Amino acid sequence: MRHGSGAYVAPNIDGIVAMSLGTLVQLEEVGVEELIRLLAVLNGYAARLAIDRATDSEIAAIRQAAQAPSPVHRG
Repeated sequence: MRHGSGAYVAPNIDGIVAMSLGTLVQLEEVGVEELIRLLAVLNGYAARLAIDRATDSEIAAIRQAAQAPSPVHRG
């Protein structure tokens, strides 16, 4: 990676986030409640980004999926 050459996405971002959150919990003694609050903030941020970047066809697909009856799962 060259400095100043743009943004890059890590290939295993899920693993990196999980390790970072695990380290936060261990080193900073963050509790479950604080972790859940952090995840809520991150989810809200991700939702706002998705809304800002969604195309018309993606919005239409989301609306269609929201109106479709949900399948019943029986265990």
